[in-house]
Amino acid sequence: MNELGQAAEAADLPPPYSRTTAITTDILQALLLICVVGWALDLPRRALGLSLYTEQLLTICLGLSLALCFIGSEGRPARRFDIGGAFAFLATLTFTALRFSSPAEVPLIVYGGLLVTLIWTFFGSRIQTIASFDWLAAIAALAICIYIAIRYEPLTYELAMLPVEGIVGSAILLLLVLEATRRTSGAILVVIILALVAYVFIGPHLPADFQTRPVSPERLIVYLGLDTNGMIGAVLAVAVLIVVPFTIMGQVLGRTGGASYFADLAMAGMGAFRGGAAKISVVGSALFGMISGAAVSNVVAVGSVTIPLMTRSGFNGKRAAAIEAVGSTGGQLMPPVMGAAAFIMAEFLQVSYGAVVIAAVIPSLLYYAALFINVDLVAAKEKIGAAQAADVPPFL
Repeated sequence: MNELGQAAEAADLPPPYSRTTAITTDILQALLLICVVGWALDLPRRALGLSLYTEQLLTICLGLSLALCFIGSEGRPARRFDIGGAFAFLATLTFTALRFSSPAEVPLIVYGGLLVTLIWTFFGSRIQTIASFDWLAAIAALAICIYIAIRYEPLTYELAMLPVEGIVGSAILLLLVLEATRRTSGAILVVIILALVAYVFIGPHLPADFQTRPVSPERLIVYLGLDTNGMIGAVLAVAVLIVVPFTIMGQVLGRTGGASYFADLAMAGMGAFRGGAAKISVVGSALFGMISGAAVSNVVAVGSVTIPLMTRSGFNGKRAAAIEAVGSTGGQLMPPVMGAAAFIMAEFLQVSYGAVVIAAVIPSLLYYAALFINVDLVAAKEKIGAAQAADVPPFL
């Protein structure tokens, strides 16, 4: 019976990553890195004599990111219904019902969209079709984004006339982005986005203080998909042009020994004090956060050393993990390299990044001071002493 149960359970699991998937993922990641670094070095103009719009780069990066998301999720669990496809079908059906008064007025391409989303709903997450649909979605995302990048200039001229190719391409791209968002960030964020989209159509019917101007579904789709205030706007520009280069810089510093240096520095400075292991975690996370600006890489680089150190010193596992998680999260607040939100703030407020850095100094120091005091009080309460002498390197 156990063997039968294990066999049935194994049948419900997705197939492991194939060699083709691994190679394609590496190629897409390399292309994304080449695009960002090449743009930062101005290689299109210097090497090829091309003057490109920033939005063309952003579109290519968006396509590569979507393809990575879909191919990378090849191992997702199989389900009877695909939630993303269901949302897409309901959205397309709602648009059709509101936009056209009779079935005869509906263009064939809309019926095609309804059929595709319905098929995706019932077969997109089946074990037999997961890989095929994910590869199809990745290819579609790349194809649409490459097409938009090549024809970006004429499309911007035609934007006000709502071209059919712009509406269809934007609609498919929006659905792919929503599905990718669901896979990477969860369904809650997608629900919030859809609620905000629904408000656009509900707004004209609300009382005066909450009333908005009416917007047709076609114009909203084209605006979100192709306008510089939509998906290929300021937020994506900050992520591609600023956050990625700074992240690369932090990774280079970490890979060349920067993370170990900061961890050793924190150990040498804090290891001899009460609750020294936790204080090493706090100080080390703050120092590494100055060069990374990313909570996840902070946990990986510093937490892999400090969490075992804290458990050996007397902290229980959950508390040790919590201290490192809170300390690494604060790394996004530590100047000079902070999280993506700092760059977006500078972009929207139209101030220099240096002004944001200066404004963040005092709050970040207060954050870590509060965390430092907390771990000191916990150590005093639980009578946890200094870190083990063998784990603490000499200061000089």
